[in-house]
Amino acid sequence: MKKKLLILLLTFSLIFVLLSGCQEETDEFEPIKNVELDSDLVKLVYGRINQNLDDGIVVSVDVEYLFKNLLDRDITISISAEFLDENNNSLAIVGTKNISLLPNHEEKYPSPQQNVITYTDEDAAEVDHVKLIVTEKL
Repeated sequence: MKKKLLILLLTFSLIFVLLSGCQEETDEFEPIKNVELDSDLVKLVYGRINQNLDDGIVVSVDVEYLFKNLLDRDITISISAEFLDENNNSLAIVGTKNISLLPNHEEKYPSPQQNVITYTDEDAAEVDHVKLIVTEKL
């Protein structure tokens, strides 16, 4: 009886160890699509374009982004977004958002106040990709 109990206990232990093994870490966000970065201060860890529709017509385009501070010091950055069409023609440069980042800090969750820039114009439907322009605010 003790032998069967010991075998059963070892079997459950082995199953538990196998099932709780290393788990691959996955990003919560989808890959970066149609968002470029012009900066050596930060790394783009998330970027996405959202079209806002009204009765099936694109009325505005949002670009969402998250950064990682690549420097070993606190920085405050200014972010602008250049909205481009499929031929790489600039439609507009919009917004100046300011974000302060701690050394090597990576943003985890987009905030509408800090991590979204919106382009609202009659040619918003032509936006194909966005280039984020990041400079250090001194």
